[in-house]
Amino acid sequence: MHKTSFQTEKVATARWLVRSTDGSRKGEVFGRSGHYQAQTMRGRFIGNHTTLHGAAELLFQGGQNANP
Repeated sequence: MHKTSFQTEKVATARWLVRSTDGSRKGEVFGRSGHYQAQTMRGRFIGNHTTLHGAAELLFQGGQNANP
């Protein structure tokens, strides 16, 4: 699996903004320990993961997420 470089910024309780290395916003991750949900900036559900990092990586997988 390819590891993607990104930055997370906590914006509220249980909510993180995910940015690519060039600073563009890729999406948001919501959740708590053990259950995180990734979605695009327009609110389209991407997937769930057990870790914050894993959920953030889901935003970078596949071409369908190129234009969040």
